[in-house]
Amino acid sequence: MMIPTSKINIRHILGRISRNLSPLKRNFIKNYNQNSHDVPYKNSSKRSSKNNASTTSVLPESADVVIIGGGSVGCSTAYHLAKLDIGKVVLIEKDKLTSGTTWHSAGILWNLRGHRSLTQMQIHTQQLLSRILPEETGFDSGWIKTGSIYLTRRETQMDALEKLSLMGSELGVELRMIDTDEISKLHPLIDTGGILGGLYSPDDGSLDPATLCTSYIKAATKYKAQVLEKCEVKYIKTHGDIPGKKRIVSIETNLGSIRTNKVINCTGAWAPYIAKMVGMQLPQLTYKIAYVVTQGIPGIENVPHLRDLDKGVYHKRQGDALLFGGYEKNLKLVGLVEKDFSFGLYDMDWNRFEPHIKSATDLVPAVAKVGIRSTVCGPESFTPDGNPLIGESQYVKGFFNASAFNSGGMMLGGGAGKQIAHWVAYGKPEIDLGVCDLNRFSSTYNETWLKESCHEHVSTRYEPKLHNQKPLAGRNLRTTPLSKIHLKDGAYSTCIHGWEVPEFFMPGQTLPLLNYDYSGCYGYKKNVDYKYREIMDRDGSHLPDVDIHKQVGIEVEAISNSAAIVDLSHLSQFEISGSESDKIAKQLFTCDVTNLLNNHQTETLMLNEEGKILSYVTVNMHENKYRITAPSQQQEFILHHINQLVQYNSYNCSVEDITGRFALLTLWGPESTKLLHRVTDDWKDLQPGQCMSCEMNNTKVLICRTKNTSSLICYQIQCNMKDAVSIFNFLTSSNIRPIPAGLRSLKSISNHSDFSNLLNVSLLGFSPHEVGLSHLCATGGDREFIGKNTLMKNENRHLNPKVFNLTAVSEGTLFPGDVIWKNNVYVGTIIDCVYDYQVKKYQMKGLIRISPKEFYSSIQTTTPKFIVGRRSYKVEAEMCFDR
Repeated sequence: MMIPTSKINIRHILGRISRNLSPLKRNFIKNYNQNSHDVPYKNSSKRSSKNNASTTSVLPESADVVIIGGGSVGCSTAYHLAKLDIGKVVLIEKDKLTSGTTWHSAGILWNLRGHRSLTQMQIHTQQLLSRILPEETGFDSGWIKTGSIYLTRRETQMDALEKLSLMGSELGVELRMIDTDEISKLHPLIDTGGILGGLYSPDDGSLDPATLCTSYIKAATKYKAQVLEKCEVKYIKTHGDIPGKKRIVSIETNLGSIRTNKVINCTGAWAPYIAKMVGMQLPQLTYKIAYVVTQGIPGIENVPHLRDLDKGVYHKRQGDALLFGGYEKNLKLVGLVEKDFSFGLYDMDWNRFEPHIKSATDLVPAVAKVGIRSTVCGPESFTPDGNPLIGESQYVKGFFNASAFNSGGMMLGGGAGKQIAHWVAYGKPEIDLGVCDLNRFSSTYNETWLKESCHEHVSTRYEPKLHNQKPLAGRNLRTTPLSKIHLKDGAYSTCIHGWEVPEFFMPGQTLPLLNYDYSGCYGYKKNVDYKYREIMDRDGSHLPDVDIHKQVGIEVEAISNSAAIVDLSHLSQFEISGSESDKIAKQLFTCDVTNLLNNHQTETLMLNEEGKILSYVTVNMHENKYRITAPSQQQEFILHHINQLVQYNSYNCSVEDITGRFALLTLWGPESTKLLHRVTDDWKDLQPGQCMSCEMNNTKVLICRTKNTSSLICYQIQCNMKDAVSIFNFLTSSNIRPIPAGLRSLKSISNHSDFSNLLNVSLLGFSPHEVGLSHLCATGGDREFIGKNTLMKNENRHLNPKVFNLTAVSEGTLFPGDVIWKNNVYVGTIIDCVYDYQVKKYQMKGLIRISPKEFYSSIQTTTPKFIVGRRSYKVEAEMCFDR
């Protein structure tokens, strides 16, 4: 651990370090002094000896909701909950408000993020700062509008910025793409050499952490919320009287006990301590993150903020000076922050920070001529995918979490507080927060996976991502006995919810996943001659790789015209059994699976109350149990969803997660029937939807023939996972040798097989009629299933669907996320995209981002043709009405 600043001679350390730095860096740090180890804000709770005027010292005996943590997110949540008037709202803070990580925030607010819901939350924060809080409190909230520019030197990044700008514009953010001439006009101090252009966001700006949180608390107490400082949580009491989970009962603090059944953990980097009190682990880690504030720079006073995507550094105008920082490859891991680290900072590590000095001085040469006014190096918490952990625990009723904002708690805090408040009050957020869901990661994760995944994300967060890019960290978390066989067969694997799953095969090659190299830092040797990464780079190119494209075509040909075997053992599987299992089955699924005979299977949907798709699943009746197969990414979600329904209705049935217990092999092609006839005992010709139990190579298996919307033939073969290698080898060594195929080939035939929807989560959240799955919904009869009423209302209203089908009519490579234009006007984005080898064209599902009524009116009077692609690469496409 670093020695506290007050106990060392900073000048001596910097002098020693500067001997190893270039003359430019030595000049940059020469004016640094030991008194500059502080945040650049006049208004800081650290410097005030008084308690916040809006706080109280009396702990109430009970509360409807208790918020733990008085940082940006906790204060925002208290305000939004109190404003909803749901009862007594209490916020408790161990030390003083903002004393965790909020007080040392860089204080930047970008309106844009890489996902819609995150952008929506940041937009709400900006609205709170600029308008709502000043109106409600009568005080300035600390907002300064500066604007910002996202800079890039790569064509692929220009494409990505254009997509971001279209999404942001759709959500009401003013944005425009700019060239280097305009960049120079907006920020005359920039050296534009090598820069291609950028994205200008005039409504971005700066905030003061303490002032903003004070505004939150003033508004919260106006709505009768209670706020207590110096109130430390010692213990959270729970009862286990709910089947399969606990519930919150009370909180013990140093000031006494408070009864409550709802707790919100908003303690940031300290959130794992609170979660542990209820038996939970949070997948987050803490790193030391630094920034510096220069001395005054002439001409800096009116320039916008900068985000240099290629150099990985951000610039913020701070009065007459410049604040800058970034994320190093050799980030210093803290792990868990010390419990007593209020208003804590670490010593600056100049060797780690030096790359940012070079980037800053290269971009703005004037920086090299000045010294340092102050430095900050503090703890920030991160997750494996860069999104926060928000939501209610699946295992502890009433325990909500809002932590690990990946150094963006100030930006996201306003919107996150509103959403978590709505979640607590009404049972769900206002917007889709799937990317932030507390329970989104596999419950099988371990410490190695967490460390590797967090490092890879944080150290590359500004770097452009390739299409089809896979993580190199946290791999081989979940494998099957077949994984080694696939590797020998040339499998190129993708990672889905921790599982290694073949995406396609490169016969004659071996593509092993090497141990994560941490970018060559921390004493690790950087991986060279990495075959897997070479294939990934080729696969992510804007132009199709000839060898990969040809190989996937061979796999599709076998699926369609001969025989292929695809390992889908990664899919989630569940069993429902018990005397009242029929009752829950009637409610869960859009098809009446209670009519299934033993050894029969069907495809169906699970909806929410709004009639939107929660999941595409297959259900078969076997040995008087319902066996459900679902996308692997939804393993924890579906288990929780079904268990909630069982508990709410007190059904006498059990739900068991059997994922990983059974291997699931799929056999495709017209030759597959002949193959199974030869290798199984007592073979019976199966009709689509029929199953049979039989012996194969002296091993018990369950074979089901799937239903398809075309003439494609597919059989599912399930066996105990321990028997998977034996069954796989037996099938592939027969006279009819099915070739191994991967997910890419199955996705390619998705227009001809409903079964492929098990691999596609892009359709979740839409109504069945919007994505062509209405045929899976049995709305006739008296049976009530979840979402039926809304579904029928929407069908009766004949709503125009938001999703439509497109076919490319000119050559080119397309990807999900690409843009759709009609008459040079942005109308939507591609949410799903596959190359159909049968018609030799890309088939797409487009999401309308304008008014559906306006959209369909426009195509009724003109030929429904579109341009699809990205800024630098566009393809002609036409609308399809037959899918």
